[in-house]
Amino acid sequence: MPNPTLSLCIATANRAPFVDDCLSRLAPLQAIGFPLEVVVSDDASTDETAEVLAHWQGEHPFLRVYRASEAGGPAANLTNALRQARGEFVVFLGDGDRVVLQALATHVARLAQEPDLAAIYTDWSTWDAEEDREIGRVFGLTEAVSFPVETPLELANFVLARGLWPDVAVYRRAALAAAWHFTGRSAQTLPLMYAVSRLGRVRFDPLPFYRETRVPKRGLSRGRAVATPLQPESGGEAMRLGLETLLASALRDSGMNGVPANQTQTARNAIDGVLHTYASLEIDRALKRGDFLQALELRRRLVLWRGAGSPDDIQHDVETLVLPAAATSVALTYESLSQARGISLRGFQHTWMAQFFAFWRPDIPILLDDALSGDEVLIVHRDFGSQAADPDPDAANAVVFQQVVSLYRIAREVIDLNGF
Repeated sequence: MPNPTLSLCIATANRAPFVDDCLSRLAPLQAIGFPLEVVVSDDASTDETAEVLAHWQGEHPFLRVYRASEAGGPAANLTNALRQARGEFVVFLGDGDRVVLQALATHVARLAQEPDLAAIYTDWSTWDAEEDREIGRVFGLTEAVSFPVETPLELANFVLARGLWPDVAVYRRAALAAAWHFTGRSAQTLPLMYAVSRLGRVRFDPLPFYRETRVPKRGLSRGRAVATPLQPESGGEAMRLGLETLLASALRDSGMNGVPANQTQTARNAIDGVLHTYASLEIDRALKRGDFLQALELRRRLVLWRGAGSPDDIQHDVETLVLPAAATSVALTYESLSQARGISLRGFQHTWMAQFFAFWRPDIPILLDDALSGDEVLIVHRDFGSQAADPDPDAANAVVFQQVVSLYRIAREVIDLNGF
């Protein structure tokens, strides 16, 4: 049997509902106009993933499944998916994401017609799967740009100047396999893109074929994604290392061993600009999955360098970041107590706290104000006044929400919990 033209590679681990939903939408791919395969690498999942994959193998003759005997982690899982692929061209697909058929076919056709082209990096859509609509685009490019092998520094400058993060691509499989390598702590995206660019021309194209699910379908709102191997690493040190690795490699291949002294600050500003741009993207991602602590830390980074903004911006941060982060801290405190069987909210005048736990932490029991104190509950006082009025103000398992909120403040303004 001849090898397929395209391999869609999916890495998954313990996300059975997501991969089930993903594979349920792949049947239309058979109308793409050329042979394809879907390669799924399962990183020794312990949930129902094996059963889900077995079901879809019976439905899709183009589906091939490989399962690790023991979990090796995301990098090993992605490597396995790539090495099992047989197509001339390769796309990585997150197990919760989707592709746009005609746009994907357009990019594959270009790769087939232009043999010097190693990869096409494209813009991508952020997607609301619940409402089946696009939220936005990421690159903001208006026209395609290509970089031949002979222009490494121009490629690096283009990425840094525009704040692009080449997360999504259609690859020539031979080039991707030759460029594939393991990194230390740097985000893999940029070193991999640069290694591919050493093997052939790379193109940046505004036509998106990839839809990143930012808002999952109802019932699929929890779980950690095993998305493309090119996902930004939360705007932190791994991302900075990736940017610096890209620039260092481009300078090396241009005959230099470092940034010229008179351009050092410009280079630092460019890297910081990319980090700040993607910090905003990661804040949005973290909020969608309920990771309020990470979102708050990233917002603090932006406020450090750009300021807190208007009073409305500050109030928005309080409502969407500070209060949820403080409530998350309360939840984590409760979960650390070996004997606690619920949280007792005391002195709160608003239902916000109870609503937060009902939505984000429904497994944590919220008890009535007159619940017994002691080791069996975590008491959460709204403020120091409600703590002083409590019959047991010095209970060991007690926190004051006002104090917790103060720890998570972003701006200098004191947060007033009056009426909360």
